[in-house]
Amino acid sequence: MLEKIENLALSLQKGNMEVFPEIMDHYHPIMYKIVFAITRSQDDTEDIIQETFVTMLEKIEQWHGKNFHAWILRIAKNLSIDHLRKKQVKKRHLPRQYSFMESFSDEKDRVVEKEQIDILHSIIETLPPKQREVLYLKHFKKMSIREIATKTNCAEGTIKATLYQTLQKLKKEFKQQGLME
Repeated sequence: MLEKIENLALSLQKGNMEVFPEIMDHYHPIMYKIVFAITRSQDDTEDIIQETFVTMLEKIEQWHGKNFHAWILRIAKNLSIDHLRKKQVKKRHLPRQYSFMESFSDEKDRVVEKEQIDILHSIIETLPPKQREVLYLKHFKKMSIREIATKTNCAEGTIKATLYQTLQKLKKEFKQQGLME
């Protein structure tokens, strides 16, 4: 199996994006176990797995053509560790506020959060129906890729590719709207 994956990775490195869903299908469960063991958060795990696939695509030219398995899992592990470090730094650097400032800040945060949610909804509404459905089933109904594939009568690889494309589109829109850095 690893030899087949190596060949798929070589094909991907040459620009054949058709093999990407098969690579995702193979590595998602493996990555999930590794990343979840580090983060202990289902949401963070899914985000890091998506980020791993994005990073893999961005850096596929840097892969030397040997041991793809170790290379991609190293990316997942490094991103997981980086994520934990960032969380720890944020916790350490949060300033202690006075209680009256906290209540004012909480109200301001609620207003900003409401505005951000409204922007988020408007961005989601611009997605094509298929992408909107897959996003809804995955992140709001918490369905697995397999369950979504069954419900929509699509291949798991197609669902993963659709989810990946949707998340990339949302990420771009969120950056343009100032919802993320």
